[in-house]
Amino acid sequence: MVFGATIREPPVMEPWIQERLDWLDAQKNPWEKVQDRDELALFLPWLKCRRPKSILEIGVRSASNFYLMAGCLQKFGTITGLDVCGKLEPYWNTVREKLSGEGINSEFVVGDSLKLAEIFEGRKFDHIYIDGNHLYIYAESDYKQALTLLAPYGTIGFHDISPIARTGEVDQLWWTLRNKRVFEEIHKIGRCGIGVIDPSLKG
Repeated sequence: MVFGATIREPPVMEPWIQERLDWLDAQKNPWEKVQDRDELALFLPWLKCRRPKSILEIGVRSASNFYLMAGCLQKFGTITGLDVCGKLEPYWNTVREKLSGEGINSEFVVGDSLKLAEIFEGRKFDHIYIDGNHLYIYAESDYKQALTLLAPYGTIGFHDISPIARTGEVDQLWWTLRNKRVFEEIHKIGRCGIGVIDPSLKG
């Protein structure tokens, strides 16, 4: 499956995703400041079809995307978040309580992603989502270290792959990787874009 073309018409939102978005809205979680509804409507079903047992998100912020991706896990799955800043912990705590009630294991780790491989040494994840520092040196480091933490047939996702959004330098790394790897890509004009790479496949 390839996300492929730029979104021009709003995709159908699956009910389970809308329910999670409604819950975030009820918590006054500012998810729309950093995520796009239409991009999520296509990305999350794709991730759910992969049936991940474990997910790592690099760059958690208010934990909105963390909560949404948790809905893609298999039953009793685990989602882990890494962020350098613990100032948004009130959001984290609320999300963790909600996920606990859903039978989902979750954890947040405060730390620098430059030490990603060291922090999670010995652990493997089915999907690693990179949405941390957008400077090229950080994004590249996150990607290279994520490769060492990936479970067999796991995938690595990137937020902010769009050169139009210009939220940093992630788009430069993405365009380098997409020419070498099999990839999935979703892009809405004027928004940040989401890309996924499956390192187990040959380009």
